[in-house]
Amino acid sequence: GKSVLIITPLIAVTLQIAEEVGIAHYHSYGEAPEQKKSIFREAFHLAVCYQSLKLYDEMGMIPEFDIVIVDEASQVFRSWNDPTQFSESINMLFNILDKSKNAIILDADIDDELCLWGLSRIANFSAETSALYYNSASYLEGYEIAIEDNYGRTLEKLVNSVKAGNRVAVFTSYGDDCGTLSALGSFITEKTKKKVKAFDSNTVTRTAPELKTHPNMTISTWIKENELDCLLVSSWAACGWDYLVKGYDFD
Repeated sequence: GKSVLIITPLIAVTLQIAEEVGIAHYHSYGEAPEQKKSIFREAFHLAVCYQSLKLYDEMGMIPEFDIVIVDEASQVFRSWNDPTQFSESINMLFNILDKSKNAIILDADIDDELCLWGLSRIANFSAETSALYYNSASYLEGYEIAIEDNYGRTLEKLVNSVKAGNRVAVFTSYGDDCGTLSALGSFITEKTKKKVKAFDSNTVTRTAPELKTHPNMTISTWIKENELDCLLVSSWAACGWDYLVKGYDFD
């Protein structure tokens, strides 16, 4: 019987969470501002991207929820660093957190100074009435990370790795609005003769919606059926998404 607001930084994550837990999201009535405002007025349980929180200000209200959950909090709070980006929405975020009875801040990097700073900005925050849980990321122990400063060499290593039979996953900062992501997929396919799948938040909705809702089952099935050698996805999947199926891993 408690009201809940879930806030995320990405549309795809917002829609996926709403579907999985069975609540309304800010596109439930459509994507126009007035349609969003309608669901804002009516929903008792709502998932929303923080960028649209400014609509509450346009409605002349600061909503009060029993529970406010901020997912991928470091990405949400990071917008505060640039006053030209979503400042009205970030102000509303803190106003909502101030009025909420309970705030839950989630992030894989919860020890990030930015997340802790965000907590300190909540008006009624106090260590005595709060609990902080974070993992040690021990599952990453033993991994090697290479930082490349040359795009051409990076592409060469990527192509050589796929050509050698390694199963590769690539997360990009860009989508396919201008055909960039699909062009990269075509380039890798041409050079390696391997099976490549590429998705951004729009193409995945049209061509593989099951990847958004059931990534583990979808990807492992592609691998089992020899339909996938290289997976390219934009930031909708890099945020808040794990692939964990033993025996069908990426190299």
